[in-house]
Amino acid sequence: MVWLVARDVSSRPARFLKVGLALLFAAVMVDLGTPLTEGIELDGVGWPQAIRLTLEEALEVCGWVLVSGTMTALLCLALVGSRDAK
Repeated sequence: MVWLVARDVSSRPARFLKVGLALLFAAVMVDLGTPLTEGIELDGVGWPQAIRLTLEEALEVCGWVLVSGTMTALLCLALVGSRDAK
């Protein structure tokens, strides 16, 4: 749904939406490394798991901030535009 919105808006908001979605996708890809880092953690080395968790959460938060902030700005622009049209 967000990708469809990105196709219908101007270039700058579309870019923010696409980067936000890319960051969310990257967070999922980092999450796929869980079995590897958990295995290392069971061997007594915990820092790889901590780094993976930190990176995953940072990517996810940044992605959601970009997507939600851009969608909120687009909504505000649409509401102001509809008010001005009356």
